[in-house]
Amino acid sequence: MDMFKIALRRVFYFFYALRYKESGKLKTVNNKVYRFPYSVVRGIPSIINERPLLFLQQLVKNKKVVIDVGANIGTISNIISNDMSPGGVIHAFEPTPSTFLILQDTARLVKGNVIIQPYNYAIAGENGVVYFETTESSTTNHIISDQNRGIAVTAVCLDWFCLTNGIRPEVIKIDVEGAEYLVLLGSQSILKKYKPEVLVELHIDQLRLQKVDCNLFGNLIEQIDYEAHSLDGEKIPSDLIFNYSCIHLVSKS
Repeated sequence: MDMFKIALRRVFYFFYALRYKESGKLKTVNNKVYRFPYSVVRGIPSIINERPLLFLQQLVKNKKVVIDVGANIGTISNIISNDMSPGGVIHAFEPTPSTFLILQDTARLVKGNVIIQPYNYAIAGENGVVYFETTESSTTNHIISDQNRGIAVTAVCLDWFCLTNGIRPEVIKIDVEGAEYLVLLGSQSILKKYKPEVLVELHIDQLRLQKVDCNLFGNLIEQIDYEAHSLDGEKIPSDLIFNYSCIHLVSKS
């Protein structure tokens, strides 16, 4: 009986893939309809009430150029694409090769206001190679120093990427499992030049493993002439930044 169920399930998934591989599958999320790759659509919840996402949707309204650092399979990029100005673009970065393949498929399926342009790069403090530890959940893959335990991926800094390609970001979303400091470190020129708003998810334990503390993080924010705010709009002193899981960075000028 178990073998019969397994065989039946395989037949079902074969025809399921045959039907939805090219077209993707529609799913309603937060009362809006989106198209997702068939391979992941079942794992996407119908309601996502996470405060950072709702805040990000407000940030990108009427914007045309957004950078998604740590795009994963593209769920967030897909959702915010409907909130942006028509003709815009989301530059979406995902370093893990297997996750990037799904991000590519998400980008292919999005046919709304904007284009999602996927890149198989890690964003870091400088161009080069970094090593990623992959986990069962693709949302927690992160940079490690032990080359023997990780996979090598190409890394670029946003300063080089944006200035080389003539990209002027208006909003940057960063969710990189402890590499937040490195991303900002390699983005100082474009932050000073273009003054985009930045939403940063903070992974405190991973940051501390990278020897980054509140003072170091706060000093970098000061150095680029930005200030940190809570999602309620309150200014956050440098020594309290690590009390928050998500911060909104705004240029002082």
